[in-house]
Amino acid sequence: MCAQTDNARFAGWHDRRDPTHVAFYRAAALLWIARRHRWHCEIPAMDIALLHKAR
Repeated sequence: MCAQTDNARFAGWHDRRDPTHVAFYRAAALLWIARRHRWHCEIPAMDIALLHKAR
């Protein structure tokens, strides 16, 4: 998975200026959150992350 680390490129992203977006997370952070809460984390594509509770 590719992470966006180039701030010059990130500055032009529409999502960064969109007031409905609260935060951006790296895959590692989402995986950590899932482990912390005993959730399942699936990242099927670079811009999609699914977190859900275990049944």
